[in-house]
Amino acid sequence: MHLVDSDTTTRDRLREGLCLPIAPIAATDGQFDPHRQRTLWRYYATAGTGGAVVDLTSGSAELRRELLASLVAMPEKHDYHPWLRIPLVAEAEALATAVELKESGVQAIAVALDDANAGSCDDLVGLLQAVGRSAPLIVYPAAYASPRFSTIEAWRRVLEIPQLCAICLPAQRPIAVMIMRALMETRRKDIGVYTANEINPVIDLVTPFRYANDNKTIERRVVGGMLRLWGAFTARAVELLERCHIVGERGAIPDELLQVSVEVTEMALALSAESGGGLRVVLCRNKILADNRGLEGKRLSDETLDRVAKTLKDHPHLTDFAYVAARLETWNGE
Repeated sequence: MHLVDSDTTTRDRLREGLCLPIAPIAATDGQFDPHRQRTLWRYYATAGTGGAVVDLTSGSAELRRELLASLVAMPEKHDYHPWLRIPLVAEAEALATAVELKESGVQAIAVALDDANAGSCDDLVGLLQAVGRSAPLIVYPAAYASPRFSTIEAWRRVLEIPQLCAICLPAQRPIAVMIMRALMETRRKDIGVYTANEINPVIDLVTPFRYANDNKTIERRVVGGMLRLWGAFTARAVELLERCHIVGERGAIPDELLQVSVEVTEMALALSAESGGGLRVVLCRNKILADNRGLEGKRLSDETLDRVAKTLKDHPHLTDFAYVAARLETWNGE
């Protein structure tokens, strides 16, 4: 497949709306475990995700190389559909690593914006344009507003970058609303909008953003998610995203789905405790990970363990333990 064809396929897939988990690092006894990381990727692919994201914003250079190599070793397709391999890189390193990342075999590059960066909007737009010349571009905004992006007009400049194929909405609602308004004003229909709201993604996925423009009503929707939350119970996450797509087409949000959004938030709070320690507890329980301590080797508090256990007991319909158990041997043997 020619490069331009590959990039077009990536853009088309992102516009469809995908479940894109940001993966935790598989660690055993405080060391990176490549075998268990491969099992994690196979879990995500089999569960029906559209790809996976590897977080390269922290950690040693050696660890980041190993993580990236682990991801790009996965096949480019799963069940005849492109399976996107996406690195999430820090803004400060995006330009220096863009060409190398594309040559490694990734299909897109997600740039995590730095809310502490004191540079100008012009500087960032220039950087993103340069990164986009190497690979299809995804913008992953910071959780809080940077002075560079405190207006709709600033976001519009980002959304007008030709190589931009997807943008993520942060949990902070004012930023999300500014981004959606700016997107409407660009009139672009080739950008996929993803939620990065780790606490309440369901509301983002079912909310219609409607705007009056030239005596017409324009509606845009969030089509997928790029979430650490979806790094566990991924089979259920894929099902939930599909359900949100159906609700979006029908236009009426059932009360039961609003209740599910509350339950997902409770699960998110439990899994995100102690820097994602709750999520590692889950992946350890279903035997994808060997232990829940992470690279730091830090043991989780009894409070976190109790909260995770209670949340799993309260919301068993959000778990996929049986799904994983039925397939784990196959994933380990591939």
